[in-house]
Amino acid sequence: MALIMRPARPDPGLPIGQASFPAPFPPTLEYSAPARGPWTIMHLGLLVPETHIVFVCAEACLRGVVLSAAEVRALDRFSTITIEDSNLLEGNTEDVLIEGVGDILRKIPYRPRAVIVYTSCVHEFIGTDLTFTFERLRALHPGIDFTDGYMTPILRKRISPDACNRRQIYTLLRRVESRDEGVTVYGDVVPPTADSDLARIVRASGRPFRTITAARTYGEYQELALSGRAIAVNPVAGPALEWAKDKLGQAPRMFSCGFGLEENRRMLGSFARELGAAFDAGPAEERLSRALRLARGAIQDAPVAVDYTATTRPLSLARFLLESGFNVTDLYSDAFQAAEKDDFEWLRANRPGLRVHPTVHPGMVFAARRTAPERPVLAIGQKAAFFTGTGRFVNVIEGGGMDGMSGMARMLELMAEAFQKPRSARDLIQVKALGCTRNGCL
Repeated sequence: MALIMRPARPDPGLPIGQASFPAPFPPTLEYSAPARGPWTIMHLGLLVPETHIVFVCAEACLRGVVLSAAEVRALDRFSTITIEDSNLLEGNTEDVLIEGVGDILRKIPYRPRAVIVYTSCVHEFIGTDLTFTFERLRALHPGIDFTDGYMTPILRKRISPDACNRRQIYTLLRRVESRDEGVTVYGDVVPPTADSDLARIVRASGRPFRTITAARTYGEYQELALSGRAIAVNPVAGPALEWAKDKLGQAPRMFSCGFGLEENRRMLGSFARELGAAFDAGPAEERLSRALRLARGAIQDAPVAVDYTATTRPLSLARFLLESGFNVTDLYSDAFQAAEKDDFEWLRANRPGLRVHPTVHPGMVFAARRTAPERPVLAIGQKAAFFTGTGRFVNVIEGGGMDGMSGMARMLELMAEAFQKPRSARDLIQVKALGCTRNGCL
């Protein structure tokens, strides 16, 4: 039998000098690389303690969320209601949802403090009266809080599904009339590291520092509403910050958390002054200098690839590494955020040959290496590890809880460690939702 060779396909990437901002690639059918570390809507709901999660959808769509729940051993916190063709024809999707949730609450072996009900695209298409549905659920089940989640990935008119659901997991919070001087972090799925500069400033001011990743009871979750201030380090948390401002009366502030030294000096200094806290940047800057020497000595001129899942500021990270003498050759990102405009222009002017690759373009099916690269490559992020085929990679998502100058130093330390100690990327990146458990975050 003759061997049929698959023809080579062109790489859909392009030099950053030829890329446009903020969308370097046209929309197409999308490919999902087998790098599963980023969280999905199923995992976000697990961050709210003592809740039960219900997905209401067609059977085919339910397969993915069921497998996600099973993988983190959270099936006891998770139920499904199947929408069938007959429900669409009879127009009884409201009854199906109300009766289905009631049946679930009667059968599960515990009484949840709250229920997050994820409706789907089909409810939007046929005009299901979700306002009436949730009013009935609250009337029928007093003592249980209900909120709406959305499994509507094809509806992207205003905000992304991820941003929407990161907002929704906070909508069970109750407004309090008397707030304290605490600070609540919104939109995070990874706990701040022990050396987080932002957390250290808050604690130095003597104020409570609150995050959903630390809440282990529904009461602790409700304490997130006690803070007078709401902050976020992930741009996708923007809608959650706006909600906290409008519904809870908290004062919002978004931090960019880029990799510019002067940018971080200004950010941390202004935050410390705002809270009346003493903050000495000297130790963090000394650690950063040591980490930079360590990483440069270990990695030298080896190619470095960065992807957007590892950090909320991939262009800023690429610029910082290039300015620090590293050989950044590839960037994996489908679009750029507004906060990175200056970094984009710097890269265009100073490293126009830097290759930018989409991660969801169908052509990337053929772009991934099937064997290890001939020359050692360092990847920062799971998608960069997958596409480059390297085992030398930094396994973090969304910044890994790092921020400020200490975060810059920690990233360099992780880079040096990853380059010196290769691992099996295949074994690590196929596990969904890095750090997630049945009770939320590790």
